[in-house]
Amino acid sequence: MRGWTAALGATAAMTVLAAMPGAPRAAVLLDGGSGGDTSVCPDGVLNVCIIGSGGTRTGTAGGANVFTGGVLLGLGAGGNGTLNVGPGASVSVNTDPLHPGSVVAVGTESGAVGTLNVNGGTVTAPFVVVTNPNFSNTTGTMNVTNGGTVNVTNNSGVGGVPAFGVARSAGSQASVTIDGAGSTVNVTQGNVSQGRDGTGTVALTNGGAMNVNGRYFMGAVLPTGSATTTMGSGTSIAVTGDTLVGIGLNGSSLPDPAASHGTANLTVGAGATFTATGGMYIGAGGTVGGGGTIEGNVFNYGGTLLPGQSPGTLTIDGNLTMEGGLIRIEIAGTGLGQYDVLNVLGMADIDGATVEFAFVEGFAPTTGDSIDFLQVQGAIEAENVTFAYSGLEPGFVFDVDQEGGVFSFTARNDGVYVPEPASAALAALGLLGLVWTRRRRAA
Repeated sequence: MRGWTAALGATAAMTVLAAMPGAPRAAVLLDGGSGGDTSVCPDGVLNVCIIGSGGTRTGTAGGANVFTGGVLLGLGAGGNGTLNVGPGASVSVNTDPLHPGSVVAVGTESGAVGTLNVNGGTVTAPFVVVTNPNFSNTTGTMNVTNGGTVNVTNNSGVGGVPAFGVARSAGSQASVTIDGAGSTVNVTQGNVSQGRDGTGTVALTNGGAMNVNGRYFMGAVLPTGSATTTMGSGTSIAVTGDTLVGIGLNGSSLPDPAASHGTANLTVGAGATFTATGGMYIGAGGTVGGGGTIEGNVFNYGGTLLPGQSPGTLTIDGNLTMEGGLIRIEIAGTGLGQYDVLNVLGMADIDGATVEFAFVEGFAPTTGDSIDFLQVQGAIEAENVTFAYSGLEPGFVFDVDQEGGVFSFTARNDGVYVPEPASAALAALGLLGLVWTRRRRAA
């Protein structure tokens, strides 16, 4: 049996909608509110579920619910629609010849707001968009919690658009949270586009997971796009195709540092794993950091690597290639866990990059203080690498040495700490940097 509950506010009556399998799908009005809301779920003609058209509505799914026309949350200026899918409930959007691009849209039109809460239930659709890419200035939120699952199948035969979109339109604001063990977003076929032209955030916490059988684009198209992805302990993202972080695409749809792109920030926190089977490509608009593990090869073309993003170790279980770009090593002391480490389990080829030693938390080194900041298990080739520092007064002298696969920093005099706002770090780098450039090649 299909069941829906329309929650219309604390003082409104609760209406339960139900239909037996195979019964006629009559249009049902979710009554109440202002603005002449015409939300229907389901619509007997289009077989589409609309919640929050010109007003505020909340729908709660019970049992199994199937639509071919799609699910639209928040329709029209002032529309605000919320759908809750709890334990034991499911919402499926199937396709047919009349509806090849059926979608779950969270925030459907300009000025509308949509929210999808998958709290232990299951949502399955060919396409899921958190803010509709065809309308600007939309707002959407998707929360997957309590072991809930969102399956994005892209089995409709429609090509040329991502299966899972997060903030693809101008001025859109979209957020996705995947929280708790068993809470998962599965993109079984197709690509993910985050922050194409709007601001899109994805946060994984407490064992949440996302699996992508395709490509993952973060801030990879327009300068106005912004993507932020954070991964907490025990979380995972697995991508079979390539992952683009703040780098654009050329005419052949390949990563290209010269192509238009936005900004993207990926944090792989301690205890988290990002599996980039097709490689991770970082451009000038991209920042990747954290204390977790990236499984796969990393190609940095002018982007920023922030091991730890507070003292910690970022592990690349693959090869590292850098053409330009920045590695920022924060140092709060010389004890274990007080400084950042970049640990590369494969080979490293670093050309034209800058390594900044950023002194933080009031720490200033004294003569002879030393740390090992880069560890490479395979062959190393480093050429035209510039080492610099920030957070200390001018006049500080240091050296960088290589022994096998380990690069170490050693202070040659006492430093004097100078507190700096985070925004001033790169400016300081320009003033205090360019200490020396050295070519290193491992045997």
